[in-house]
Amino acid sequence: MAFNWYLKQHHHNYYSLVEPYRENGKNRHRVIKYLGGLTQDEVQRIRRGLAVMKELEIETVKVDDLLFVNHWRYLDVAFLDGIWKQWKLSKIFPKSDDKDVQTSEIAEILTLYHCLDPGSYLSAVDWFNKTALDRTLCIDSQHINKSRIFRELDLIEDRKEDIERYLYRTLKKRDEDGMHIVFYTSYRFVFRRKEMRVGERSED
Repeated sequence: MAFNWYLKQHHHNYYSLVEPYRENGKNRHRVIKYLGGLTQDEVQRIRRGLAVMKELEIETVKVDDLLFVNHWRYLDVAFLDGIWKQWKLSKIFPKSDDKDVQTSEIAEILTLYHCLDPGSYLSAVDWFNKTALDRTLCIDSQHINKSRIFRELDLIEDRKEDIERYLYRTLKKRDEDGMHIVFYTSYRFVFRRKEMRVGERSED
């Protein structure tokens, strides 16, 4: 069936998207969607879009015929990003209007990197560019480089005690009866419950 929708003008500048048809030898139209008031610029854009669609030839493509040239890591980083947001970890770090990328965002990138593919911060940029984190965090990937990450490391380190206190308070609030002691090092936190008799240190 040919695509024959068009824009119909009502009183003033009110429009609707309609589809013409014939019934009992008479020309009629059915309303697809009421669009309300539109500016002339909006009207022109819609009409141009409809004109393009009328010329469009639809061709079915098999999945086997698709060629994926590039791919970006998404599901695991999106899952960990969800945990980061659930715990509201970004609020631990100060926010600056002068920065293209916030300290909290660099901290999250490094945290996810350490969780999924632990390595030197020097390799973090290459890892970041292979993920969809720029879209997930809504940041420009051009702003992520080794120099920026290096500059943020001290700021992140300065928040170490704040991170420790925040994690302890949050964990205790979520499980007041179960949480007894928190053992931690600079790299990893190890938790001990009341029913556990042995606590241990952990170093990476």
